[in-house]
Amino acid sequence: MKQPPLHSLLLLHLAAWAAATAICAAPTEWSRTRLEQVVLDFARGRTTDAILRSANAAELRSQLASLQATSPGTGEVFQAVTFALAYLEIDYPQNLAKLKWPVELIRKRDPRRKEYEAVPFYVPDLLYRLYRHNRDNSILVTLFSWHLDGYIGELLGDIVIQLSIAEPLAVLRTLRDFPDGVPEVVGTLGRYATDDERKRAIAKFHSASRTQNRSLRSFADQLVRRIAPEHRQFNSEYAELRTRKPKQQPAKR
Repeated sequence: MKQPPLHSLLLLHLAAWAAATAICAAPTEWSRTRLEQVVLDFARGRTTDAILRSANAAELRSQLASLQATSPGTGEVFQAVTFALAYLEIDYPQNLAKLKWPVELIRKRDPRRKEYEAVPFYVPDLLYRLYRHNRDNSILVTLFSWHLDGYIGELLGDIVIQLSIAEPLAVLRTLRDFPDGVPEVVGTLGRYATDDERKRAIAKFHSASRTQNRSLRSFADQLVRRIAPEHRQFNSEYAELRTRKPKQQPAKR
């Protein structure tokens, strides 16, 4: 088959590049419904940030700010657009605070927490993703300081386990400087992690600290030594609970 001249191939490549550049640079005027779906899909992990970054920055910023301002503050759309704004580092401190707010209401047992329905359950994962994106250490401090109970506590525990395995050095450095977070990590790994997760986290802590200074190596050793007793204590409590006889109901007269 006869090949086209080299200059023709170059022209074709240049034309394709110009078209792609024009698409990316063009303002993205999404309808409100389309924009809501975009931010919801992004928050739910169904799409990457490519669709947001392909849009015209100024136009997107305006559209996201408008959507946030006109969405109910207790709804999932508000949370999703707030996450997108924080992810894109638009008014980052304010949007990070808004993202955490529903969980803060739960921690304070504020009656307003009931207005948010399922929204708070997504927050630990959104913060985890935000940290993996921007490495903001204050997010780790937040996650390690919440000490939540119930279903949302289980979700937070899953995130603590993921962080311990995926980001062991960051976890160690954060806990060394923020000792109030140590009980959360030790308790989670000792009581709620599977045996495989616990072993992997401990191995990651040892591996990550091996090339660090003596202070961090010593801290990692101390942290790891606290996990095993926590696990044994949990097993003991669980065994006692299983063998405890149920209280007998008084006989009816």
